[in-house]
Amino acid sequence: MIDVSVIIPTKNGGANLTACLEAVCNQKYIGEIEIIIVDSGSIDDTLSIAKHYTDRIIEINPKEFSHGYSRNLGASMAQGEYLVFCNQDVIPANAHWLSNLLEPLKEESIAASYSRQIPPPGTQYFEKIFLERHYTSTNAIHTYEGLKKRGPQEVVLFSTVSGALRRSIWENFQFDEKIIMSEDQEIAFRLLKSKWRIAYWADSVVYHSNQYSFLSAFRRYFDSGWSMTYHPELKILSPSKGVYYLKSSCISLLLDESNSLVERLSSMIYLCAKVFGFVLGQTAPFMPIGIRDRISHTRSLLRDFTH
Repeated sequence: MIDVSVIIPTKNGGANLTACLEAVCNQKYIGEIEIIIVDSGSIDDTLSIAKHYTDRIIEINPKEFSHGYSRNLGASMAQGEYLVFCNQDVIPANAHWLSNLLEPLKEESIAASYSRQIPPPGTQYFEKIFLERHYTSTNAIHTYEGLKKRGPQEVVLFSTVSGALRRSIWENFQFDEKIIMSEDQEIAFRLLKSKWRIAYWADSVVYHSNQYSFLSAFRRYFDSGWSMTYHPELKILSPSKGVYYLKSSCISLLLDESNSLVERLSSMIYLCAKVFGFVLGQTAPFMPIGIRDRISHTRSLLRDFTH
């Protein structure tokens, strides 16, 4: 009987996917694990790599892709009691990643759990700063009551980069398939509002980082801000709070003499791009569709692929 289903959306995963699947297969977990790949039009060797590790491969047209749809599709095919969602470029840091991730779900009031993300070698300084601030070494439990008290440092409520749900929970909630991104924050909000709790479990560790250019960071966080408009209570950065957050963060970066001035200045620009993108994204529903979709990172990828 399958205990855990690990669901991995892929597209042109390459060598990163090999490292991810190797680490998943080498977990010291007592129970049967299945791996489900949901691929949206890879043109490299992703599918041939995946076939070395699993025969549970679902292929979809890139035009059908959304973050929520690909994960729901994988979950609908899963047989495990626990559904673990993982990005193709994630590498579990040790053989206990999975067992530690599932540990909090033994408590009935906890619906979901997610891992700590640490930067792999070669990660840019400004991305290291982000991960250190948002994925600390201390376990935490999110509740609905805590939503109103959170600040910019507590933007992450759940993460499908490396996260788990009980199958019974997913069957009742599922991911929103229309939201452009941040499908994990959206489902987290609905879980918390329904009085479920979510565990950030720092004992479960993965290597992961996003290597974006300044423009890509701006556009991706525009999408994130846009996604937050689905539930106003998720909003944490008004223009005034955004300015304050930028000011305090930039001061901290400037005072950090452990890195070069160039790295610190680059980090400040990167942070500004993300914050401005996030705040602007919250106005996306009121923008002309053509302008909004050209700014959007996700919409641009789909447009470029299909035309």
